[in-house]
Amino acid sequence: MESNDPKHQTTSLIFKGHVEKVVTITPAQVRLIGTEGQDLTAKVRIVPSKEYPFKLLSVNAMDPKLFTVDVEEVAGKNGQEYELTVKNVTSQKGRYSSAISIGTDSKIRPQMRIQVTLYIRKKA
Repeated sequence: MESNDPKHQTTSLIFKGHVEKVVTITPAQVRLIGTEGQDLTAKVRIVPSKEYPFKLLSVNAMDPKLFTVDVEEVAGKNGQEYELTVKNVTSQKGRYSSAISIGTDSKIRPQMRIQVTLYIRKKA
């Protein structure tokens, strides 16, 4: 912070706070890596915190030409958890990047995104 006081022109301010986790997403990003023509699959676990439970309202692949995403509700330690299954649609050689868009009924985190990367190598 700056001041017009010649003896104390600058002062440091320290803010402290407690950050609570609303959700755990494992893994935080999806990477599908393989060769042309190969079926690629990844699983993602979404675990709402016990203190801030929520339900998934929508789960969509941002680019459905690259991959699909299916959702399954599963029982967890603290209540409902979600397992996403991500599968490639394209199997053509290249590097692709997109995301999964997630809508929830949470007032704290009504929207979430999970980054998805596909790396498909040329078949040998």
